Amino acid sequence: LLGPGVHGGSASQPGYTVPAYYAYLPEIPWGGITADCGNEKSIMWVQQCLRSCGYGKLAVDGRWGSQTTSAVRQFRADHGYGAYDDTVTREIACRMLDVFYQKGMPLSYLQHYLAE
Repeated sequence: LLGPGVHGGSASQPGYTVPAYYAYLPEIPWGGITADCGNEKSIMWVQQCLRSCGYGKLAVDGRWGSQTTSAVRQFRADHGYGAYDDTVTREIACRMLDVFYQKGMPLSYLQHYLAE
């Protein structure tokens, strides 16, 4: 992905501008954020997004448990990514952030979980 406010494009959206709020994305490992791959802050970011978007009363504790797995799979299913695994790729994290933003949630909720 390009940085916030940078013009890019794709076949479906020529001249697409990355939303400025994408600056609130966490660090995402190459293989995505999973129970086995992702730091505590990135897992907390996922949990806060899911909780704020109505995917359960998740504990925002940085531990990837069964509730986080279920919430990620439900989010993936609801947004057309398939519930076959619980990986949060960069694309899925962007979609989570889109939903978070569209619900009018304060971006400051996520600031604590970003790398410094």
